[in-house]
Order: sequence, then structure tokens, then C-alpha cells
Amino acid sequence: MFLRNGWYCAGWSGELSEAPIGRRMLGEQVMVFRGDDGAPVALEGRCPHRFAPLHLGTIEHERITCPYHGLVFDRGGACIHNPHGDVPKDAKLRSYPVVERDGIIWVWMGDPEQVDPDAIIDGSFVVDPGYATVLGYLNVAAHYQLVIDNLLDLTHPAILHKGGLSSEEYMGPNLEHRFHQEGTAIHSDYTFANVNPSPGLAPLWGKRKSDVRAFMTLHMPTNLVLDFRMNEVDGPMDEGLFLPTLHLLVPENEERTHYFYAMGRNAQVDNEELSAITAKMARHAFENEDEPMIVACQEMMGTTDLFSLKPILLKSDVAAVRARILMDRLIAKEAAEAGLAREVAPA
Repeated sequence: MFLRNGWYCAGWSGELSEAPIGRRMLGEQVMVFRGDDGAPVALEGRCPHRFAPLHLGTIEHERITCPYHGLVFDRGGACIHNPHGDVPKDAKLRSYPVVERDGIIWVWMGDPEQVDPDAIIDGSFVVDPGYATVLGYLNVAAHYQLVIDNLLDLTHPAILHKGGLSSEEYMGPNLEHRFHQEGTAIHSDYTFANVNPSPGLAPLWGKRKSDVRAFMTLHMPTNLVLDFRMNEVDGPMDEGLFLPTLHLLVPENEERTHYFYAMGRNAQVDNEELSAITAKMARHAFENEDEPMIVACQEMMGTTDLFSLKPILLKSDVAAVRARILMDRLIAKEAAEAGLAREVAPA
């Protein structure tokens, strides 16, 4: 089950050049391309005739030609030409609301009457010249909520990412964790006092000790923002190293998750060698450490229903558990409202 009334990342702006993007999102095939005005257009990505992938077809002047039988659709999704005869009256593609902001293509997967552009998260550092930013993508063979669990629990880096992004010093008495919820936003805030930099962060900070803040926030449905800062011990948090990070998750289906990430830094932004080091560090942590562990856990579980296994819970699980409960409630509420709307709709 998915929460459909929300914004999901379909890709980075740089991906959307002459060729369209074709991705399965929430179990639906979606195609995104640029119109003649340069603005992104999002349509159902499969032909209603024999369900061919339309992103493999041709697009000329906002007209999409199916690569299988040649049906042609306009940017609104209407079939405007059938080379084999009359245009079938029901030949139409679903159109999705789409917004391009901060170098990110956002698609609204739910009720178009409930679209709220103000609900899009702030990712302005991605395009801010005051930051050096690396972008990445991976496809995780696991349920999206397992990925959310991983990101809201920042006790795992001291074990899973030691020697890179973290170290064993980032736990125990040096660690303080606070959880709170604001509306539908889940906050999982970690602070580490007077710690040595991890091996992966030493090139950015040096060898001196620091105070560290790692504030992770889940914005429903599946977009997470990490506010990561290092500053001099007992110094102001706004004067040190800032590494803002986005984790934009999109359920492909119940078993796979699109995972887009962006990591910025406010130090030595013109240092290309440092950017390469940062990119390698991020890729290693997310692709070589997080992903294999999440996939292995999914395989060991044998189900996408975590609570059915009655897991032992730690104090650090509070944010992830709360996120799962909230997600279930929002999905149930959305389904109930959709059912009521169908009941009252005129015949």
C-alpha cells in the first residue's frame, strides 16, 4: 500500500534532456519529458492498446508516438492519431501534476484536486552555488519502509559505516537522541559531543574534535532531509561545516525502491578533488553498506509486514516505529476518503 497524495521524485533535472524518463512509481508506469516550452510533462508511461513502454517511442513537438503500433498522443494524454483507422474514444493516458524545483522533477501521484506545491520540500542547496553537491541514485530490492527505518535510525552508522562516514565514537555516552513530531513530519535528532571526526569526514574537517548535529526529518510520504553539521566544541552550530543531504525515496512497487540522494557541503566548494572524495564516500556508504544490509534484512524477513514478526524494539527505533504507524493511518484515511468520494459521485 502506498500514500498517493504526495510529491515523489521522478528524477534529477539533468536526467531530463532529449530522451524522456520512464519509471515505475507506486506500481504505475510514468513517463516524463520536456514540452516545447521546456517545462516537464508527466504522463502514464504505457500505451493503453498493448501496454508498450512509451518512453521508448519518439517525441516530436509534444507528440508521443508508441513504438509498437504507432498511436500518437498529445501532451495532455489524448490519442490524436491512429495510423490503422479511427481513434478509439477511450484511448487516453493519465496526466500527472508535475513541478520542477531545485533541480528535482516532482510528480504528484494522487488526486490532482488535492495538489499542494507548497508541500514540496526545500532542496535549494542542490542548485545553490554556495554548496558543492553530489547526486546519486540506486534501486533497492526492498520495501520502501525498510529504507525509511534505516534513515531515521542514526545509531546504525557507528556500526555499519565505521571507518567511513562514522566511527564507534559516535555512540554510547557521546550520543544524545531526541524524537518529536510536527504535523506529519517525523524528526529524529542526534547530537554527538566532543568527538573525533570519522575517517570519511576528516578530509573536510581536519583532525580536531568537534560537536556534531545530525537531524533527520521525514516529510510524508517518503522524502527525508538530513541537517548534518560539525562545529568547534561548544561553538555555534551555524559557523562550522554543513553537509545538507536529501534522501528521496519512491516505491517502485511493494518489493523495490527508487533511492535518489543529494549531498552538499559548504566548505571548499571549488575543490574538485574533495568533491570526488565526497561522492565516493556517499556512494560507498549508501550503495555498498546500506543497500546490501537493507536487502539482506528484507530477504531474512520474508515479508513486508515488519510488525507481524514481532521485532524486539530499541529506544532508537521510536522514530521509525512512529513513522510506520503514521504512514498506515494516512494510507487508511486516504483510502476511506477515496471510497467516500466514489460513493457520492453522480452516476
